[in-house]
Amino acid sequence: MAKVKMTIEAPAAHPDVLDVRDALEQVKDLFELLSEESDSETLAWNLTAASTNSPLTVEAEAVSLRPDIEVRGLATRRISEARRLFDTSGTTWERSAINGWSPKRRRVAVRLLKRNRQSVGRTRVEFLNFDGGDLVITPSNATGYLRRLDDNTLSPDYLIGDRSRVEFGSLEGEFIEVGADRGHPAFRILERKSREPVWCRVREALMDEFSNSLSIDDIWKQKRVRVRGEIQFAANGKIKKVFATAISHVAPRRMSIGEITDKDFTGGQDILDYLDKLREGELG
Repeated sequence: MAKVKMTIEAPAAHPDVLDVRDALEQVKDLFELLSEESDSETLAWNLTAASTNSPLTVEAEAVSLRPDIEVRGLATRRISEARRLFDTSGTTWERSAINGWSPKRRRVAVRLLKRNRQSVGRTRVEFLNFDGGDLVITPSNATGYLRRLDDNTLSPDYLIGDRSRVEFGSLEGEFIEVGADRGHPAFRILERKSREPVWCRVREALMDEFSNSLSIDDIWKQKRVRVRGEIQFAANGKIKKVFATAISHVAPRRMSIGEITDKDFTGGQDILDYLDKLREGELG
């Protein structure tokens, strides 16, 4: 019989807090994804086990609602259809993989993936008695899966209008302030690319480590630092906040005159003649 085991972890921003509403909605959407509206009178996913702590673990098996119908083949087909959305085995992905999905099923997939980017952490799905292997959805790869669902049957705003997302990585900036972000210990940097201030929140367990890495001199001199952790983006695509896990100084590279000298810059012309022609607009 087709069996599925689902494990939902807390988000990296709050590793000790898994909101029960988000977790249960994630479970509900997964099993809606593993069925179509036409299956409602024959196929059901029967709950067989569930954990009572975090991470939340749920197990279910496919059962027939009618004694005269065997649903093993149908359940296996629904699993295969759902897995095609997450298939990364090939170099290309065929949109035809989900062409047969109903609009409702597509919307369910969007909800599940968007929740994985925002309010729940890693979601692991084990398809027992199935050769396709496990499925792991993370905040970072959920964005790529969402792009696969970008279709005229869905609202164009779910990706284009709302660019909020969570990524794990690093950014650089100038250290400008130490303080609190909504009551949590934090520091602020002037982000190198956008030149906008960004709050970087620090978990209490890492406060001593960060205190030893930074000094008040770093603020006065606005030294450049590299911050690594969970980067949250707002709906407009701008960096909203960073949940920092590591910080390091970025030492500016000192260049010698020899590294930037170009002996052929004037093309063999005398420097004074070159400057005269440059002023007259005769170069080029």
